[in-house]
Amino acid sequence: INTDSTGTRYISKSKKHIGLLSYYLGNAPEIKNDISNLTALTDKSLISLAQKYHKAVCNDAQCIVFEKPKSPVKVNLEVFGGFNLNPYNSALTFLDSRYAVTKNYVAGINGHFWFPAIGDKIFLKTGISYAHLEHELLIYYYDKPSTQSNINIPLFLEYIYHKGIIRPKIAAGGIYSIELGISNPMVIFDVDLGFNIQITKSIFLSADWGIKRKFIKTGLFYKF
Repeated sequence: INTDSTGTRYISKSKKHIGLLSYYLGNAPEIKNDISNLTALTDKSLISLAQKYHKAVCNDAQCIVFEKPKSPVKVNLEVFGGFNLNPYNSALTFLDSRYAVTKNYVAGINGHFWFPAIGDKIFLKTGISYAHLEHELLIYYYDKPSTQSNINIPLFLEYIYHKGIIRPKIAAGGIYSIELGISNPMVIFDVDLGFNIQITKSIFLSADWGIKRKFIKTGLFYKF
């Protein structure tokens, strides 16, 4: 954050690295423009600059690049629990105003698969959860069961913002839902909205809301 002559504060990206690199690599004027255009200090950009510097000052020797091998996939784990905000208007239940809900909860575990080659914000989310409802008929209608339990397996494409204490996220995909005691499973397409709140370097408090399923869930998200 900088302040100009009028006292106005503004945010600007630091360019100190350009001066440092220009000084230490000054014996290679051929790469001066490359240094000036270096806006992002990433592994790829710095390795490219080092290769150009080596070619400029040490052209008679082989340039060997040592890179730390990256795992093709990483998995972050999430353990969660919650409840159905509106079981009378959910894709997972048949309930209406004739029923009184007495128990209502969901619990499960998700794996968030990160593929570094694709990007640092895109994940594939899957896992398993158990949703349970207990209810009573207020008005006699049919001989329906007093409980409903579902095993849900999601497969979502997820975006998680990777900076800051509060990190918004959105996911969309399908849920393979099996109601226990019922032979016909169903697939539900839904969108989850939520955020992660950073507690430590690797542990986050997570919160999600399933728009169609009407579930509100909170849990712990562990980033490896």
